[in-house]
Amino acid sequence: MDQTLRALAPMSLVVATWVPLFLLFAGIGLLVARACRQEARHAETWFRCFWLGWALSLVFLQLWHLWLPVDRRALALLGAAGAVGLALHRRELWHLIWRAGPRNLPACLVLLLVVLRLANRAIAAPTHSDAGYYHLTAIRWACSYPIVPGLGNLHHPLAINSVHFLYVALLEAGPWAGRSYHVANGLLLLAAFLPVLAAVFRAFRRGADSRLSDVFLALTLPALMTQVAVEPSLHNMLFVHLVSSPTPDLPVFVLGILLSRELLALIEGADASHQSPAFSAANVTVLCVAGTLVKLTFAVMGAAGLAVALLIAAWRPGQGGVRLRLKPWAAPVAVAVLAVGTWGARSVILSGYVAYPWPAASVPVEWRMPRESVTLEAQRVQNHARWHSDVLWVRAQSSGQAEGGKWLGPWFTAVYAAAFWTIALPCALALAAGCAAGLLRAAGLRAAGLRAQKGPPLSLLFFVPPACSAAFWFLTAPSPRFAGSVFWAIAAGALALWVHGLGPRLRTAARYVLVASSVILSVSMFSRMNVMKPGPDKGFHAAPRVAMQTYVTRWGLQVLVPRPSPAGPAKYCWDAPLPCTRRPDPDLRLRKKGDLSSGFVLDNGKRGQTP
Repeated sequence: MDQTLRALAPMSLVVATWVPLFLLFAGIGLLVARACRQEARHAETWFRCFWLGWALSLVFLQLWHLWLPVDRRALALLGAAGAVGLALHRRELWHLIWRAGPRNLPACLVLLLVVLRLANRAIAAPTHSDAGYYHLTAIRWACSYPIVPGLGNLHHPLAINSVHFLYVALLEAGPWAGRSYHVANGLLLLAAFLPVLAAVFRAFRRGADSRLSDVFLALTLPALMTQVAVEPSLHNMLFVHLVSSPTPDLPVFVLGILLSRELLALIEGADASHQSPAFSAANVTVLCVAGTLVKLTFAVMGAAGLAVALLIAAWRPGQGGVRLRLKPWAAPVAVAVLAVGTWGARSVILSGYVAYPWPAASVPVEWRMPRESVTLEAQRVQNHARWHSDVLWVRAQSSGQAEGGKWLGPWFTAVYAAAFWTIALPCALALAAGCAAGLLRAAGLRAAGLRAQKGPPLSLLFFVPPACSAAFWFLTAPSPRFAGSVFWAIAAGALALWVHGLGPRLRTAARYVLVASSVILSVSMFSRMNVMKPGPDKGFHAAPRVAMQTYVTRWGLQVLVPRPSPAGPAKYCWDAPLPCTRRPDPDLRLRKKGDLSSGFVLDNGKRGQTP
């Protein structure tokens, strides 16, 4: 009983933080919705406004960080904007809380269970390996200084330009100073569960023909559950503590599902999705941009998704010409160009390369990282993705298996063993949906309720973004965690379109069966999760700490390096004081002596200076 009470205290603090943060970002999105003449009477609009506000906050933060550290001033400014949006829509908020809530009491009870489960996951330690490798260090740099030129010269992963770390740094205020990872990713996963749970309940309503996008969302419930379930029996330790770690893998996974939903809503039309054309355009565009800002691996899906959305908007029959139908997209696309251009500039500042670790495009700045090391890093990422570990890669090189396509066999085996729930299962579901649709059409059934209806040609465009992303992923770095939700998007989309193409009578039955199966699978995963016990840090589990030692470069720069030890956590910096690096370069120096914010360069003494 005492342990339960100790666990409830930090969980309550997490939930009490999630609520105002959700309202903050939703309020920012409501300002855009108001400009787009979108009513905010439905909870679905508020869910979309959260992601709209969150994505626009990322665009703002990367501009802010060019000149200032991400601190309480940025949070106060965004909070003020969110408060204005909430004040303008206070009546709609009151209606949702006191009228719509009691009418959907079963959904609220289920949501409460999900919130408690997520809050329990959130109190865990950020044991994701990349959290110690560079995530926590990148967040500390963002909180302490404006963007630092040549930061990749200090520690090469710090050159990875993920704006997600700026979002986590934004939350480093009050009780969350030094441990914002307990609330950052959990809030995003909760915001993704809200529309999915709502779609599940709408799918079971009698006499209602669910929208295509609702069926899709209901079928992605197990996909979201994979981001919560971290037991070895479910994931073979591949996805460890995503909720309590600041990893960008989780938001990218969620954004892939939400972008796919928006594309299906575009196919259905504005009448089915209750969105104005301008609001729909803003939603699709910011999701494409936000995923790219968070992680470069999303760029293909984001670019293809935006292109498909524009094509759907131009292709749809209606009054007016192409120019008129694309008019609502002008402002969102302009914001996208600004955001991506700023992202590229930030990448150059961090490493000297436009899209590190891609070595092709670089700028001859003083702090540019050596091309040889960048090329080796790109190769290392690809090799590790194909062989899953450095040990396997070394063995493959020594045995000659690394040449040609000899990596495919071991790779398929490893993916099936380590990523069954995120890749193997959705691929099987997509194949089953494709076979069912093909057999139904080939059989040419004409009986009532069994006739395959001819779907709109626009529906095939839905598969273009995830298919392009999957192909790019396989050819470059086919690590399961780099795939995001691509395969779940394909599977859920294929099943939803198959159900939508059935006759009216069979369509309802198939919808019930598929959504019920989705719920049963999710409940099974939910019930197998262990309960996180309270930790020593006021109920929380703190990040691991590693003993440090000082290393002095040939230019007199002192940096912290993890002390060698046969036991304990991985020899990463974790949340050590700045500057810290795992492998210091003896040629490392500051651009301006004594000023960490001036940046880092590698100088071998040939620049006319002496150590």
